[in-house]
Amino acid sequence: MPAVATATVNPCTVAVGATFYTNPDAGGACINPANAQYIGLLAGSGRRGSLGRNTLRTAGTNNWNVNLLKRIRLSETTRLELRAEFYNIFNHPQYGQGSVSPFSPGGTGVSANVFTSPNGQFLQPQFADGGGRVIRYQLKFSF
Repeated sequence: MPAVATATVNPCTVAVGATFYTNPDAGGACINPANAQYIGLLAGSGRRGSLGRNTLRTAGTNNWNVNLLKRIRLSETTRLELRAEFYNIFNHPQYGQGSVSPFSPGGTGVSANVFTSPNGQFLQPQFADGGGRVIRYQLKFSF
């Protein structure tokens, strides 16, 4: 909610006569308009935003997974199967998504909750990468 700072009412310590903003859902915490891109409204608070649905676009997913398979018949009842699986074969950054690699650090995804994400990191892709290319090889003998 916008308000104008006076000599007696100035909780955000801005210049007298300047406009300041507070978030009533966060106990009247001050909002810095220079870096406030997302402000959450609690469900059932009786307020709602005026921004239309799907108006904020983020970078899309550019992910190509490829699976190569070769079956070799060794006899009438046995066969050998060679498989190579490539996840993110072109190695594009996948911000905000988890990696399929078992060696990637856990919890690297960007928080999709404005109330629980760290300050300034809600849906910001530069804070998490889904990992690079992952290649898996498999050998299967069927009898």
